[in-house]
Amino acid sequence: MAFRRNLVAVAAAAMLLGGVPAPATSAPCVPLAAQTFRTFTVETVFNKKAYRAGDTVKVDVTVTRPGPEDPTNSGIPLDSPAYLPASGVSVTTTLTINPPYYPYGAGVTDDAGKVSYKIKLPKGFKGEVNGLTQARLTTNQNGPACTEINEVGFAYHYPAFTVR
Repeated sequence: MAFRRNLVAVAAAAMLLGGVPAPATSAPCVPLAAQTFRTFTVETVFNKKAYRAGDTVKVDVTVTRPGPEDPTNSGIPLDSPAYLPASGVSVTTTLTINPPYYPYGAGVTDDAGKVSYKIKLPKGFKGEVNGLTQARLTTNQNGPACTEINEVGFAYHYPAFTVR
């Protein structure tokens, strides 16, 4: 009998705590916790292998799911039989040019997981250019925990291209 009474009490508490939706007029969620998962595969294509100083670089990026490894970053490779386009993802490509100069381009992926943008190179520079493309999608989960979910992906380019 005591077991049944305890079971009913636990079920009632669970319904009260977890079963009541937040009112429609509730305040915006302020994240109490943030979780980051590497869920994106990022492929970056520069339209040429060599540029002149002052040229504009066209960058084409494709973002797909899943990522190249276990999403918890434990280093376990993940070879998926299918990759699906990731839409609505913020993407940035930053170029590293010495002396310290960091031109960048940014955009948001379309329904096919693609985005294109242009990056203007500085004048008076010659040499190799390295790059980093990052993709990020942040979602706030409203509710008692109010967790922020960050999906990320990145690709390094060593070297991305040469400036002659």
